[in-house]
Amino acid sequence: MTISRLDLVEFPGPVYVKQITNQDWSSGIQSMMGYSGGSIVPTFGAHEMQIPEVTFTTTQLATLLGFTGPRGVAFASAVNTYQKLAGTVGNVARLTASHQRAQMTAGLVYLRSLELNNQNSGTAEVAIVSVYDGSNDPIVITGSVALPTSIEDTEHFRSGPVYINGSSVADVTRVRYETGIEIYTQNDGDSIWPDLIAIEKFEPTITIESTAVSAFAGTGIDGLALNGSTGVIAYGRKRTNNQAGGVAFVSGATGQHISLAGLNGRYFVSDLSGNGATPINTSIRCELTGTDDEDSIVTVSTTATLP
Repeated sequence: MTISRLDLVEFPGPVYVKQITNQDWSSGIQSMMGYSGGSIVPTFGAHEMQIPEVTFTTTQLATLLGFTGPRGVAFASAVNTYQKLAGTVGNVARLTASHQRAQMTAGLVYLRSLELNNQNSGTAEVAIVSVYDGSNDPIVITGSVALPTSIEDTEHFRSGPVYINGSSVADVTRVRYETGIEIYTQNDGDSIWPDLIAIEKFEPTITIESTAVSAFAGTGIDGLALNGSTGVIAYGRKRTNNQAGGVAFVSGATGQHISLAGLNGRYFVSDLSGNGATPINTSIRCELTGTDDEDSIVTVSTTATLP
């Protein structure tokens, strides 16, 4: 009996996302079943369509955002995910040709969500959707391969300052960015695999959770508009590796932090909730819009300094 474990994701560049916390490979098979008249059992079965997808969660936020940006990126060269063979007291050596690779050669990598909180490390959820490149299966599995490069944790972020229209949001406990992306795929009549993929809708939101109930009084019952100049900006504060003494975070003046910003749209308190003696939680929802159809709506920085 053998077991394998998660390993890194390799994007063109190469860009390595090594801090994978969970991952799922889906065959994406959509089945069709045929029934003859009056029959309760199928007598025909086939693949109607297949859209393979890999999803993963990572704490390596700066590296990821540097590759995907606030939405995602198309790829037309190899994207690799790896499964490493495990041994009795550890993992089999990386240079040993006994691991497995799942390779995609065309498709779309896009960000589903990114979350920061004031205690644990922030995470991002990512999807890789593979399409037919004209010659290769959408995902090609190869065994007996070595693993590229070393693997280590170098990036962890916690929630940092948040501003709306230039004013600081007090007592923030969590920030969640959701892209609201919906995708469109199309295949020609000769294949069950799509050969075209595109983002059909990008509807981003930033939700801020705070223990300060005063936010409700500030926005009123129906909310306010983002001002178009400063809008909403949320920072992720980078943690210090091998913390010494009380220095838990990288200096705010060092450009190693991350930020997400949107200038236009509206914001409102979506709910105010409490349970027994636990603190009341205020959720402020920012629904972001563009000024025209070429507006990026959201900007990200992986070299931000903290205010």
